[in-house]
Amino acid sequence: MKSREFITETQVKPYSFATYGIDQKSQLLKTMKLLNTHYRESLLLMNNPIWRGIKEYYSNIVEFDTTRSERQSSNTSNHYTLLIDNSPYFVGWPKRSKSLICSTDPHYANSYGTLYAIFPADGTNIAVCPKQDIWETNISLPEFGVKWKNKVCNLADFNDWLRFELGLPDVRTNFNDIIKATKTTMFQRRLGMNWPDVEPQEVIPILQKALSPKKAGFKLMTIPQFAKNAPKDKEVWVQGKMVAIKHDVFYKFKDAYNKVK
Repeated sequence: MKSREFITETQVKPYSFATYGIDQKSQLLKTMKLLNTHYRESLLLMNNPIWRGIKEYYSNIVEFDTTRSERQSSNTSNHYTLLIDNSPYFVGWPKRSKSLICSTDPHYANSYGTLYAIFPADGTNIAVCPKQDIWETNISLPEFGVKWKNKVCNLADFNDWLRFELGLPDVRTNFNDIIKATKTTMFQRRLGMNWPDVEPQEVIPILQKALSPKKAGFKLMTIPQFAKNAPKDKEVWVQGKMVAIKHDVFYKFKDAYNKVK
């Protein structure tokens, strides 16, 4: 079984974070003040937050900022992340390489580490995968005539195909290196032998179209949209500032909030 990115991501540049308070009461008071200042939209998520399983040790309440961070898939190539982050179809979306990968299913998230409820800052957009795990996303690539069943495969197989059959190099962080690879004589010869109807300059646009929201089923939601119609059992990713509250503290926080709301 392929390792899942949810727990195997590598932080090339770590997320910045700050913890709040010494005792739990102090933490809760500071967190409520923080949420009411910069995270008021996320209060709409109080009864239905997004979740993250975190293996690293953190305090009960943590404020993350992923803006200057950079993460990549570990134990697999990073092709699809680079294709998505540099795609014209994902302009205005959070960058996966600069995001926290989360889930709408607390049980699923809990299997990857200590469970935290995640509250993004006001104005944050939430990217939603069509499946519980992005690796399960269906990808169609008819331009290459690939002999998958019904010309559809999951993202995990697609990612492997890019590297081992199409022959794109295992590039970790530089999208320009992928573009350069499609211009090499070796790549063009391989392409011509196996897919003579595809021109080298068409390769990247075809791949990005296959990963586009319309074709692959990704959605972009504002916090109010998400709160009103929260997707069930989906992987999501968010970029920027966010507050993470450890699950046991969160449930106490939620009860107190609902009583005074």
